[in-house]
Amino acid sequence: MYATKEEFFSALRERPVLDLVESWLDNPLPYVFSNTNSRDRFYTLIQSDWPEISQIQCAGTANWKYSLNPNKGFRPFCDQSDIDIISISQELFESTWDRMRSIHRTRWYEFSHSNRRMLRRNGENIYAGFACPTWIPSKKDSLRFKFLTSLDRYSVSEVGFRDVNMYFFKNIDEAIDYYRRGVENAKRSI
Repeated sequence: MYATKEEFFSALRERPVLDLVESWLDNPLPYVFSNTNSRDRFYTLIQSDWPEISQIQCAGTANWKYSLNPNKGFRPFCDQSDIDIISISQELFESTWDRMRSIHRTRWYEFSHSNRRMLRRNGENIYAGFACPTWIPSKKDSLRFKFLTSLDRYSVSEVGFRDVNMYFFKNIDEAIDYYRRGVENAKRSI
């Protein structure tokens, strides 16, 4: 995507934020993949577990090579990098939220202060249009279990056996907004 960090910084400085984010989310060959066949094998693995997903894309350094985080020095993709996956599915987003909310209603007063604070933060994320089954505060939940075991299986050769993270976004607009915030923060720091 970008041969050097200076090219990356130049794109951050010169391109409108939304154009930049949209181009990354439409990137046909994210940085982590050597070719479209490896990309397709990886995406098919995810899609086979989650047919409700309408769109899959890598994000972060796995896609555009450099971190948006100034605290990480805009670090390039490396052996320690993980793979962030954007999955667009209103159904999975809402199912995750429904499960979390059901547990909150029935068990809220049993949770410690720190767990309540974490759950409030996750509620802010849901308000922002994305959810993750790992936030479901029950280790017995079937969606949470399926999600965690699936993530383990996605650590395959196509992504260098790296850890994989994934969010369920309500729609593409919410994914664009999420990464827009990161770009805006990065632009202020370069």
